[in-house]
Amino acid sequence: MSAPVKTRVWGRIEASDPPALRFDYLKLCALAEELLASRCERFPQQIKEGSLSADAAALEIKAFEHLVQNWRFITLGEGKPAGIGADHVLRAALDASLDHIAEHAGAMRGFTETLGAKTEAIIALRWHLEPGRETLALARLTQQLRANARAAQPTKEPAQ
Repeated sequence: MSAPVKTRVWGRIEASDPPALRFDYLKLCALAEELLASRCERFPQQIKEGSLSADAAALEIKAFEHLVQNWRFITLGEGKPAGIGADHVLRAALDASLDHIAEHAGAMRGFTETLGAKTEAIIALRWHLEPGRETLALARLTQQLRANARAAQPTKEPAQ
């Protein structure tokens, strides 16, 4: 007999805990980029229509830029992370996304396969931001250890 699947409720969405996609870093990085791109594409029209303020749009875009910056550092070792101390802002942005998804799924009377997969990945991004998870700190340590190892390698210059 297999153990029951542990679940957790994220806003109004119940999902497995821990999320199945939590270690699919490339997929999570790609999703963070997709979430940012979709906001950059949608928000100008929403501002023009008056359904979103320019200030709210700027704050949300900044949050998702930080999310992308962090995940590009975590996954690819590129650039610098957006900084420590903004996790609460990133958590709030992802929680708002999950609330929007729950409303959308409720209106559709369920999740499509695509929406379900996207939701699972957003939950995995959010899971990494829980207090006590040190994903970004561990990525910093990994990058530093790699830099130290590269620096310790003897140069392979030709003998004279």
